[in-house]
Order: sequence, then structure tokens, then C-alpha cells
Amino acid sequence: MDNVDCDFPLMIHALKEDIRGVIKELEANLEEIDNEKNCLLCSFQKIKAEFLDIEIKAATYYLNCYLAPFTDKYSELSICLQNMSKLRHGGLIVIQRENPLDSLIKAGIPIGADLNHALLESIFYPGNPLHDGAVLVKLNQIVSAANVLPLSDIYG
Repeated sequence: MDNVDCDFPLMIHALKEDIRGVIKELEANLEEIDNEKNCLLCSFQKIKAEFLDIEIKAATYYLNCYLAPFTDKYSELSICLQNMSKLRHGGLIVIQRENPLDSLIKAGIPIGADLNHALLESIFYPGNPLHDGAVLVKLNQIVSAANVLPLSDIYG
């Protein structure tokens, strides 16, 4: 697998700059709050959108850093997760790492397709027969869908 250079200092610097920009906008709003002719609601909406953008950038970066050793398609997974989140669709995605998972997962329906966000999103679309259960990903392939994962032993 290609390994992404997770340059944390560069990413942290970019996030800090984005946050500083939001702080400047908030400070400008604080200066204008006494001005009755200035409605701050539009500005707050913009700031809220900027906060969400910062959150998405940070989450995507850390997700990509984590997944890069296990698949070259980490950006496809990130896109899928962002799109599913916007639609409020859930999904279980299992990424196989070094150890085989065959003994842990009750196999579902074989897929054997290249990993891409559109296919993953369609699998987890509500009402799709495969959307119940987990998708198993190994390297750059969707191995299977509708897999059953083991229950945790909460009583231990």
C-alpha cells in the first residue's frame, strides 16, 4: 500500500489557521453586535459552515492516515463516509488489516468488486437487501456485504 505522509505539524498548522479565521470573524461580530442595522444571523450561518468544514478536514485527514497502510482507496472511504453522514445513513465497514477475519465474521454475500464510494453508498442505502450487516474490505476490494459480526461479551 502507498503510505500517506501524515504530516501532523502541517495539518495542525492549517487547522490552526482555519480556527484563527473563525475567531477573527467572531471578533468582528462582537464589535458589530450593538449595531442595530447589522443582522448577525447570516454571519453566524457562515461561521457554522466554516466550523463544519474544519471538522470534516480534520476527520478526513486522520481517517486517511489511519487507513493508508491497509488500502490505497482511503479517499473513496472518506467520500463514502461524508456522503452517508450527510444523508444520515449508517453502515458498518470492516477493514481487514494484518490478521485474517474469516474466523470472526459470519460470511455474507460475496461482492468481489473494486472499492469505490458509489458502490459502498448503494450497499448501505436503506432498503437495499445488503444494507443490514457489515461490509468487509480487504486491500482495495469489497470482499462481501451483509456480513454478521460477533457480539461483544459485555459481561466479560
